[in-house]
Amino acid sequence: MDLLDAVRQNFQKKLQVLYSALETAKIAQREAPSAMESHSNTTRSEMEKMVTALEIDIDSLKKQISQIPQKLSTDNKLWKLVEIKNMKILVVPEGMGGEVIGEIRLVSVNAPIIKNLGLKID
Repeated sequence: MDLLDAVRQNFQKKLQVLYSALETAKIAQREAPSAMESHSNTTRSEMEKMVTALEIDIDSLKKQISQIPQKLSTDNKLWKLVEIKNMKILVVPEGMGGEVIGEIRLVSVNAPIIKNLGLKID
């Protein structure tokens, strides 16, 4: 499997987890007591906020997945694979760093390590 396919698959798994959490939150929202019920608390309101937050996260993750190119960059651009000593780093857009796939770390273009290594990414 290609490295970028592995990255795409990793983010797709995260997307499935978010969809599952969204369905659970929607069920909890529907079943929570409404403001008209005497024993109501803030559960419905909290679940509405949770559903909205999950929908925003899903949209954001879909945008990130759509940014993953078909092939690695060979120049100083995003999606370049950099090997430093015994560490492999894939330079990714802001917000996509922090993942480890096999022996490769996804590091955000704005991460201090990128600047400290003197990498100039366009």
